[in-house]
Amino acid sequence: MSKQGHTFSVKRMQTHDGPGLRTTVFMKGCSLRCAWCHNPESLSGKAELWRNEPRCIGCGICALDDGSLTDHDNWNGDPAVIENCPAKALEPLRKDWSVEALLADLERDAAFFTKNGGITVSGGEPAMQWPFVAELLKGCREREWHTALDTCGAAPAEALDVLLPLCDLVLFDLKIMNSSNHRKWTGQGNEQILDNFCKTMAYATEHPELKIWIRTPLIPGATDGTENIEAIGHFLSNHWTDQIERWDLCAFNNLAVEKYQKMNMEWEFAETPLMERKHGEELLQTAIGALGPEKYDRVYLKGRMI
Repeated sequence: MSKQGHTFSVKRMQTHDGPGLRTTVFMKGCSLRCAWCHNPESLSGKAELWRNEPRCIGCGICALDDGSLTDHDNWNGDPAVIENCPAKALEPLRKDWSVEALLADLERDAAFFTKNGGITVSGGEPAMQWPFVAELLKGCREREWHTALDTCGAAPAEALDVLLPLCDLVLFDLKIMNSSNHRKWTGQGNEQILDNFCKTMAYATEHPELKIWIRTPLIPGATDGTENIEAIGHFLSNHWTDQIERWDLCAFNNLAVEKYQKMNMEWEFAETPLMERKHGEELLQTAIGALGPEKYDRVYLKGRMI
């Protein structure tokens, strides 16, 4: 187990990424560029940092030859830059792990995994680091921890061949059904994603112990159209099996503004308000109608709304 993986966060006591209390490992790197992404620090797989401007005292210790301060755009990966900052204003956005070290870290939470909890590997897109993730999931299985994979589906097919047998649950994102619109908002068409969804469902049909959760973000002007939700519902209806436990409609979250500021990135949703609950409820009914009224208890509306 000598493979190395790169994370941007490990969060404990999570309740939204699978059943029970979970520890979620967020792998760094994603092939999609969703315009609404609430984890911009997850996009690149490279070592990065961000500057906490309120902490910066302007001492100049991290200054470059041209006088500019080291930040997300011009860091060369030298950890001394972070360590030497007296105000602790620089934060690394990537941590490198061996499988053994990450498993040892996760074992701190093992007591919470015995009653319906477990490990969720998310991202970014975890399948971009599938050799490492596979070894990590094997280690979790050896410890009899419940395992979940949170994927956007934009992954090589061979990654799923290896990862699906190591999972108890797959959380699969279906964002936009129209491929040209999908490309507009995420940078890629959805053909590979839909192929991988069908592949996942075929595996789950043959291995009914694998459960599936579907998640659709409700993004104003991008994914929250009635036509899109209806199209996803019809698609799911055509591929439905009892292994699909739920379809979550996840309301837009505007809390990522500070992250984009720290990374010196523009965010077109910075001024976008939260979704009105009335609109969310209307989309919930659209989803139920497209999926089939008999499955009303499998569709959920989640997130903060006004």
